[in-house]
Amino acid sequence: MLRKIGLISLALIILVAAVGFSARPASASSCTQWYRVKSGDTLYKIGMKYGVSWTYLAKINHISNPGKIYTGQVICVSTTSGGTSGGTSQGNAAYPYFFIQSVSRDNTVTIKGQNYPANTKFSVYMGPNGTKGVGGYYVTSFNSGSGGTITKTFPIPPELYGSTKIAIRTQGGPYYAYNWFWNNTAVDP
Repeated sequence: MLRKIGLISLALIILVAAVGFSARPASASSCTQWYRVKSGDTLYKIGMKYGVSWTYLAKINHISNPGKIYTGQVICVSTTSGGTSGGTSQGNAAYPYFFIQSVSRDNTVTIKGQNYPANTKFSVYMGPNGTKGVGGYYVTSFNSGSGGTITKTFPIPPELYGSTKIAIRTQGGPYYAYNWFWNNTAVDP
């Protein structure tokens, strides 16, 4: 009988730990919106749904391996944190970030960014996937104007024509943001 009670107690401890895992991340106390991961979800897809980058989701949820999220896991998708010096108070983070809005194969990519600091010159680079755009091909530059939200379309460099995945980076002084995209005419929903 004592052995049975011990096994039941152990099972309850494991169950409570599992429920605690799928509960909200302790570090996201300023979270304003939660999302429960469904089968087939990735941070990229969730980010697209909520208009944030997968790197932002990984950061605010302290996910060290963004490729490993689990069905039933609850993650924060929006926080109340505002900007810091040089940033803006718009958006969900104190640094610029963007997601891919559309792609025209071997032609152009359109990004929608948030938290861009005002009046800052940003250079755009593209390179092979996995490089975060570091050391990539220079594409163009733009000025962030009044800052906050931006929507920009950039040409894909001829050197990357035919590539399946392409990294893209915007760099302006100490500020930068990067992402990647499929070089086709569709964007994952």
